[in-house]
Amino acid sequence: AESVVDYLILRGIDPDRMVAKGYGERVPFVLKKETTRGGFTFAAGARLTEVFVDSLPNTEAREAAHHMNRRTEFSIISKDYVPKPKIKTDTIARAVEVVVNPEEKILDYTLTPKGLIQGNAIVNGFTLSFVYDRRAIRPAISLGSALRLLKEGAITKNDFQGNPEEILGDGTIAHRAIFRVETLRLAGMTIHNVEIQVDHQLSSQMTLGEITLTEFGTFTIDEEKRQIIFR
Repeated sequence: AESVVDYLILRGIDPDRMVAKGYGERVPFVLKKETTRGGFTFAAGARLTEVFVDSLPNTEAREAAHHMNRRTEFSIISKDYVPKPKIKTDTIARAVEVVVNPEEKILDYTLTPKGLIQGNAIVNGFTLSFVYDRRAIRPAISLGSALRLLKEGAITKNDFQGNPEEILGDGTIAHRAIFRVETLRLAGMTIHNVEIQVDHQLSSQMTLGEITLTEFGTFTIDEEKRQIIFR
């Protein structure tokens, strides 16, 4: 994993954009192509379950299978990431946290001055902060944030429900207009084809409710650690 981090950093990827997941044998690896390890050729599509590994002919092949199961996968997130100021150093930063339990996704949050839960979401590749409103039926977005997505090309007039000529005009978007985004990302998880409503009265960039969060999975809120934990 360390060599992969070094390579990505040397290719210009900021460490803060990397999300690493460490997998153990509870999540069997599936081979995408024929692979030879430990003198044994594994067929494409082989699923390295415990039963499969135990059936291998020798210790070298079994060790090779175990090694492939103990893997770390990386993903790069957020198109609008703003790099931190560069600090001159003789070493390469390796501040990439590996999630030991990939079945559990954690979203850290802060509190607004009014004590409301506030976190970050990624909408069609662009980061927006959201406030958690348990009662909200669908995601809502402020006028300013919706205009930003429109200006940056993250959404287009064709994504809106209804007649675009009536919804868009004079540098604004109609109150309660609804548009669809391709992806909404939280805690390293993604849901697709999400409807979002424009709210001119919204003081936060976005609001997300319990209904939306449950689309990512069952979740609990740890108030002491200030984390939303998805399972």
